[in-house]
Amino acid sequence: MDEKKDTPKGKLTSFLVTVFYLLCDIGLLTILIVGTIIHLGPVLSVVLLFVLLLLILLLYRSVKKEDRQKAEYRETYISEVTMEDPVLGTLVFEKNSEKNTFCCQEGQIPFGNYHPMLCIDGYEENQKDFFFQNLKILYSRQDEIVQNMLSQATEDFSMSMEKLQESFTVTCIRMQRYDIYLLGEDTLDIEPGDWIITVEGKPDADREGYYITPTACMDCKTQEIIYMAVE
Repeated sequence: MDEKKDTPKGKLTSFLVTVFYLLCDIGLLTILIVGTIIHLGPVLSVVLLFVLLLLILLLYRSVKKEDRQKAEYRETYISEVTMEDPVLGTLVFEKNSEKNTFCCQEGQIPFGNYHPMLCIDGYEENQKDFFFQNLKILYSRQDEIVQNMLSQATEDFSMSMEKLQESFTVTCIRMQRYDIYLLGEDTLDIEPGDWIITVEGKPDADREGYYITPTACMDCKTQEIIYMAVE
C-alpha cells in the first residue's frame, strides 16, 4: 500500500490526474472517430468504434477491480488506533496488521514548521512507553534537527539557505529497527536490530523525483543524532 496516496493531498492529486487523462482520452477519441469516418467510411468506422469501446470497457473493469482489491485490503488489514500522550496529545494511527506498521497521517502533529507523517515499523504494544519516550526526546530537539538538516542539504544540493528555506519540507518521521542496508551507503555505528528514528526531508516540497533524501537519524539507545543524505 502506498501511504502517500492515502493522504488527502495524494487523493486529490490522483483524482485531478484521472480527470485530466479522461478528458484527454475523450478529446482524442472524438478526433479519431471523426477522422476515421471521413477516411474509412461508416461500416469500417462502426467496427473500429466497437473495438475501441470494448477496450475501454476492459480498461474500466480493470480499474474497478483494482479499486475493489484496495478496498478489500483496507478492510482486511487496516484498522484505526487512537493513542494518548500527555505531550504529543491524541494521535490517530492507521494500523497495518500485514506489515505491522502504525502510521499517523500528515497534519496531526507539527515538527518545526512542517507536518510530516509519523510511522512506527514493527510496533510492539509492550514497548509503547519506550516509543513515546524517544519520540518526545526527538521532538524536544526539533528546531535543532531542522536547522542541521537545512545546513546539510545546502551542501548536498548546492542551494543557498534562503532558497532552501522557501522550498524545503519534512515529509516523514519513521521509527524502526536498524540494519546495515537501511540507509544505503551510510553505515552507522549502531547495532543491527537497535531502534532508530529517522526524520526524512525533501529539498523542494512541490517537486517529485528526488532520489536523495536529507535525513536525520537518532539512535534510540544513546539519543545521538547523525545527519546524512540517503539515496
